Amino acid sequence: MRGYVHSIETMGLVDGPGTRTVFFLQGCPLRCAYCHNPDTQKRIGGEELTPQRILEIVHANS
Repeated sequence: MRGYVHSIETMGLVDGPGTRTVFFLQGCPLRCAYCHNPDTQKRIGGEELTPQRILEIVHANS
């Protein structure tokens, strides 16, 4: 299994300890009228990652 990742953000918030790693996926089939990330709708340009690689990134950022 593979997925296309548009971008990755890591952040710390005030609602609890630790950091969050958020993956924005590329190739959303929905066309919501008020989409906050319309640049993620097409699959063009996303980095192809496996679930194993995503877990490696999460563990490296924790």
